[in-house]
Amino acid sequence: MKNIYKISIFIFLIFIGNKIVVKTTYKKPYYGIKLDIAQVGVDIRLNDIPIYFDDDKGQLTIDLPAPSSVINGENELKIIAFTPYIDDENKMEKFLPGSEVNATLYVQEYDDPDNKKEILTNIFIKFNDKNQAEVIKPDNNLEKENIELSTDNKAIITRKIKINSQFPQWQWESGKLISNTKENYESLLQAYKKIYFAFKNKDSDEVFKIYNDKAKEISIAYHLNSLSDGHKKISTGEDMNDNDLELYDFWTEGMVLDIYANGRLARLINEDTTQPIIFIDRSAGAIHTHKFGFYKDKNNEWILIR
Repeated sequence: MKNIYKISIFIFLIFIGNKIVVKTTYKKPYYGIKLDIAQVGVDIRLNDIPIYFDDDKGQLTIDLPAPSSVINGENELKIIAFTPYIDDENKMEKFLPGSEVNATLYVQEYDDPDNKKEILTNIFIKFNDKNQAEVIKPDNNLEKENIELSTDNKAIITRKIKINSQFPQWQWESGKLISNTKENYESLLQAYKKIYFAFKNKDSDEVFKIYNDKAKEISIAYHLNSLSDGHKKISTGEDMNDNDLELYDFWTEGMVLDIYANGRLARLINEDTTQPIIFIDRSAGAIHTHKFGFYKDKNNEWILIR
């Protein structure tokens, strides 16, 4: 079975590049990550917040939204690269020569019709025929850095940059540090159940109340006009009210407490990063997964924020 890999098992961590102060001059800054992957499994993170995870073999180019993951001050872009799965059970024994990951953090004016992007920082790695990762310099300098792989074919590379994001401090930044305890697992499970039963009972008032903090921060990150617009952006309650969708049984099998954002956020996930609440479309044979991120406030309450 696929395993959730843990950062703690890494043998090395390489920081590349100097810290750079970036003073944005945008009226409505929008932050994103352009990602190119070829035959590499990846966990892309910004400030230790998961932006994109893929453990399958393949090729992909995608633009990922990241405005609510950028903080005012020092930001850290991270690539965690690992050998991908070739099917449901089997991983590649080593990286294919020429396989690569290229992640670029950028900023642009929100809704810019010309889509002009300013690159803030970039990490570009390639794997050679010796199963080694090489970091390609973002200025296209031919000089490269060799990285020794850990014994389980994983590499982690980070780059830090200072950004004047023009955003206020996010609520989760001032949350309590979360520890990996049974008590936290059980209490967070109850927070999920509260959402689950609000969906099951089609209690729109309760659902919107639970989602209010998340919608508020989304409205700030995307320069929306109101809390209502934030709810529309994240489609609050839409799956609950979709007659083609059915709320599946509350799923706890294989769930573990996953702490991220440098200890400020938490979620429950299984080995495929699926969370306890899902909807299914039986006619289409499709699954609608829901992703949740919580912080713990000063009253030790779990607050849905992502």
